[in-house]
Amino acid sequence: MSKYYTTLNADTLKKAYELMCTTQHIQNVYKKNADHIPYQYSSSRGHEAIQIAVAMHLKPHDFLFPYYRDESMLLTMGIQPYELMLQLLARKEDPFSGGKMPYLHPILQREDMPQIPVPGNYTGSHSIPATGLAQGLMYLLSQNLRMDFDRPVVLCSLGDAVITEGEISEAFHIAILKKLPVIYLVQDNDWGGTVKSDEIRAVDAYELAGGFKGMKRVRINGADFVDAYDKVQIAIDYARLERMPVLLHAKCPLLDDHIAGVSHTLYRSEENFALHQRDEPIERLRRYLLIEGETEESINKIGQNIEQTINDSFEYASISQQPDTGNIMLYRFAPTKVIEEEGNRNADAPEKVTMIQAAIQAIDELLTENPEAIYSGVEIGSPLGGIHREAIGLAQKHGNERVTSMPAAESYLIGSIIGLAAAGCKPIVSMPSTKSIFLAMNQLNRLSEAFYLSNGKTIVSSVIRIPIESVGIETLLLQFKGIKIAYPSSAADMKGILKSAFIDPNPVILLEHTSLYDLTEAESPAPASDYVLPLGKSRVAQYSDEESRNEGNSLVVITYGPGVHRTIAASVHYPGSVEVLDLRTLSPLDWDAIIAAVKRHGKAMIVTLESQRGSFAEMLAGRITQQCFRFLDAPVFTCGAASLPAIPVNQQLAETAIPSADKIAEVIGQLLSY
Repeated sequence: MSKYYTTLNADTLKKAYELMCTTQHIQNVYKKNADHIPYQYSSSRGHEAIQIAVAMHLKPHDFLFPYYRDESMLLTMGIQPYELMLQLLARKEDPFSGGKMPYLHPILQREDMPQIPVPGNYTGSHSIPATGLAQGLMYLLSQNLRMDFDRPVVLCSLGDAVITEGEISEAFHIAILKKLPVIYLVQDNDWGGTVKSDEIRAVDAYELAGGFKGMKRVRINGADFVDAYDKVQIAIDYARLERMPVLLHAKCPLLDDHIAGVSHTLYRSEENFALHQRDEPIERLRRYLLIEGETEESINKIGQNIEQTINDSFEYASISQQPDTGNIMLYRFAPTKVIEEEGNRNADAPEKVTMIQAAIQAIDELLTENPEAIYSGVEIGSPLGGIHREAIGLAQKHGNERVTSMPAAESYLIGSIIGLAAAGCKPIVSMPSTKSIFLAMNQLNRLSEAFYLSNGKTIVSSVIRIPIESVGIETLLLQFKGIKIAYPSSAADMKGILKSAFIDPNPVILLEHTSLYDLTEAESPAPASDYVLPLGKSRVAQYSDEESRNEGNSLVVITYGPGVHRTIAASVHYPGSVEVLDLRTLSPLDWDAIIAAVKRHGKAMIVTLESQRGSFAEMLAGRITQQCFRFLDAPVFTCGAASLPAIPVNQQLAETAIPSADKIAEVIGQLLSY
């Protein structure tokens, strides 16, 4: 019995035992009421010891990113079983998301508990916002914007199967590169869902972390509370004092189904389950208590009154109210302060500036005025200022901590935004190319849903610049309903929108067509530093004349970005007949201006450089037809790029695929003669 010796005091052991009993009773109640639980959930049975040990060492100023099995961890922090049950049943009083998030996906902002700042901690993808939060803490410290006397750490809890995800490697790499106080807890139960781990991974988490030089690694018996308690304390103290990352690899038994409702007997052998049962954490802890002088009777009394409390909690949760369906549209966007165009758009500048110069000028002013602003991107800290020179001169002026070059880790560039914002930073990010955003779709989705799923608790104010080299991706990005999308066509708009996007409490994507960066027609006098242009406000880039409208010989072309300049060039063939409405923002959409323009002309056309088939342009044409039908004298026409898998690199082929001014003029003529 010597291996069960411990120097931990009896109160700590008893508290851990009580928490394990609580977890056990909760799962028993869930199984007994399985027919009344319509949603999926997972149990922490077998993982209790490591989870309780970790939670006991976290402080209220620390940050936690749990995963879907961390029931015992949350209970140890002080979350009540009734609160968890409200989330399990997705009820109105669910304190974390009001019934929007599944079980064990909390968001927590209580003064006496570790902070859980981000909702939706799915398997391994939350390792990136967790690392981003640690990066944000260290950035604010470097700028003297926070004191470090409490030395907070970030703990990210993971299942063992997710170590094969690329996002994990990106997070590990940045944590080492930036020297961040983040602890990655990998709970390894030898199963990845319904398959054995040796079927889906070549190495375990400890071995993987060995490839990241500078990552401290600790192996833990996750079923042994005493071993876990001691080693977790050492690891957290290391991260807290050294401000460096740690990998905790905890081996745990899996003593329940992977997901409730899918019996383990369908995929696990009796021998395997029996082997795991021999490592039951609560029985190990019971032996420690006996060695410490507790009797069987006294141990049994520890959890004696818990069962009835758990039963009552579930009963109360079961009769609690369902969410109000009338409130389903709440928390799509946080309200912004910028609702009107303000400041001097036409400052007394001696010369015009290009779009790229206007963007650099705007970011320069934002960095100067807002010390919490941090600008990240691939190569933007170099003297050239990025792949498209979109940040030239900024690092030299503001320093590489504020204008920071990042690895080609696209998921991290996007996903870290959530963590940076949670730390109190104001992130601006430059993506290196159009296609790079495809590598970050998972994190972009997290960005989009954070405010909504948290019932307005998680604010992710951020700006994402995406260069568009050829065909667009706006239709795809518009599926992320919690992100605003802007597409400027001029230097003045670029600066005003960028400033407004920075102030906006929501994530905003700026689509920047690289053909406009140095286009003469897109130049304008540089607006003053106080100029802001609200998102969701279009402008008439070119007016038609009254005579053409009265004669019924006019139309409106609704477009954005490079489509504005191509349409204006095309309209020279039809003097006075073409109004050009520049949307400037695609989400939110200036629908009132669109309706007014359609009423003025009775004919409307949408121009896009995206592939036309299935595009935002076709969707907009359909909506105009549906809601403005009685004002239309002709079908709504669309003109876009050819439906090709890709745009060829050859200039002549590319211009053939993308609508030229001549092609747009041809379609305008067809609509005018309709």
